[in-house]
Amino acid sequence: MPSAKGDARKLAVSDEAVLNGILFVPQTGIPWEDLPQSLGYGSGMTCWGRLRDWNAAGVWEPLH
Repeated sequence: MPSAKGDARKLAVSDEAVLNGILFVPQTGIPWEDLPQSLGYGSGMTCWGRLRDWNAAGVWEPLH
């Protein structure tokens, strides 16, 4: 996955934790904004933003 390149907001939550949050949302049907930070995935907006960035970087294409 692309590195955060010094963006402190992205470094606050690991890529692994965010990936788990990204997978949790469609599995449960919970809206992004309702993802509980207490699960350790970061906020829903953190997960959604990282998903958007990874999509733009082409991270998901090889997985399809």
